[in-house]
Amino acid sequence: MNAKFFQYEKLLKYATFPDLSGQAPFMGNEDLKQVHREVKDVFDWLKERGVEEVMTLTVEDRLHCPHSDEDVAACVNNFRVRVLKWRKLDIYLKNIDKDSIEELHLYSSGNQSVHDQWLVQIPQFKRVRCRTCPYQCDHAWSYSSTS
Repeated sequence: MNAKFFQYEKLLKYATFPDLSGQAPFMGNEDLKQVHREVKDVFDWLKERGVEEVMTLTVEDRLHCPHSDEDVAACVNNFRVRVLKWRKLDIYLKNIDKDSIEELHLYSSGNQSVHDQWLVQIPQFKRVRCRTCPYQCDHAWSYSSTS
């Protein structure tokens, strides 16, 4: 099917990406080095089709081998995301455009240096929600999206 047959709106109400890792079997050293760019690839595809803005972006990233901070920033900044729910522990905020984001959801391992970096950035956002999982990061992924 020819992709040019479809016309895409410039604004998407939301984009949601599930956890694509499935059940995590034993991971060897090679698995730990694996780069994941699925979300970035989809956003590049959307950009080629004229999409310019995503109101709400939800990504249930992997605990092991998540998307890079550079890919997160590229997806967020190129699409003027308003609500960001990227489930990535200790996400780096300095590269993210703070002008368009109205609501930010953060997921923390409890690392104090990450909290210090966030505290400098947080006042630039309108609404922030933070979840900390210092002891068992696996439980960070079992949250209710309505809370």
